[in-house]
Order: sequence, then structure tokens, then C-alpha cells
Amino acid sequence: MRSKAAEDRLESNRSLLYARAMAKAPIGDYEVLDPNGKPVVMASLWRERPAVLGFVRHFGCLFCHEQVTELRERESEIEERGARLVIVGNGRPEHAQGFAERTNMHGKVFTDPSRATYRALGMRGGVVNSLRFELFSNALRAYRNGHRQQRVQGDPWQQGGAIVVRPDGTLEYAYISRTAGDHPTVREILTVLDRMRRA
Repeated sequence: MRSKAAEDRLESNRSLLYARAMAKAPIGDYEVLDPNGKPVVMASLWRERPAVLGFVRHFGCLFCHEQVTELRERESEIEERGARLVIVGNGRPEHAQGFAERTNMHGKVFTDPSRATYRALGMRGGVVNSLRFELFSNALRAYRNGHRQQRVQGDPWQQGGAIVVRPDGTLEYAYISRTAGDHPTVREILTVLDRMRRA
């Protein structure tokens, strides 16, 4: 359960995120790599149906394993709402392959070694954003839930987030992580998908 301070930060984050919503996703023409190193145009990931894209810090991050595990455990609910789940990291293609195997996300993990998609979406990076005070409580939470840090596989100072994109490229939702271990709840993402279905 999030603390009051964490909820306040989340609400502040939402204000920024919903202000951006309904604009076109700025990364449709960008390319990511599949685990074999084959380029994939981002727009192809949501062309046929809405997509939930989870952006992870790097493929060895315990918080990223936590985030993806939470999403994977409720992937059927995402699919019931007509969307697909995709994960994007920033290590080498072989790192993406290893992460897909550890998280049982075969065929759904891609990588952007240049981190161009992260920058285009305004995702944070740097030492200051990585080492905020919340890092310690986030690490304790992830560790207690059975997640463990692996060797760094990507940029250790990059922060992640999550977006929801419609087939026409409309950015319905974007969550920009404040620090390591800060990611949206699956419930929040499902709420966005429910809203999209009602629209």
C-alpha cells in the first residue's frame, strides 16, 4: 500500500500525464530492436490494437523485474480489454532475450540501446533522479516481494515509465517514473483501458 506522500506524488504525476494525453505518441516512427537485433518500427506495436508499453530502466534492474512481473500476472486482463502488452528496455538485444526468458515474456520484449524513445517521451535520467530518498523504501518492497538485482544490462541511470497508445497513435496515457522503483499500478492502467472502451 502506498503512503500518503507517495499518493501525493502519484497524483502530481497524473496531472502532468493527463495533460499530455490525447496527443500523438512522438515515437511512432522510431525503431527498437527485437532480441535477435531486428529493427521494429514502434507504430507497428499498436497498429492493430491498443498497446500498453512498459519502459524499464535496464534489463538487470530488480524494480523492472517487479514491474514486468506485476503486468504479466494480469496480462489476461489487459488482453480482455483489447490491448497488448509490450516491454521496452535499453540494453543489448541479448539482454532483452535474457529478460524475456526470466520474466516469461517471449516475443514481447524489445530494446532501444540509443534510448531515443525514452528521451522523446520525456523520461527522466541521471544520478539525482536515480538516487532519491524513495529508492530505499522501493528497494525494500521489491526485495520483500522476491525480486533480486542482476548485473546492469543497459543504462543504470535511466528511469522508465509506462504508456498506453491507441491504434491511431494517440497517446492516451503516460506515466513518467520519478525514481527507481516508481511505476504505475496495474489497476491504474486497467482503469485507462476501461475508459478507452467506454469512449
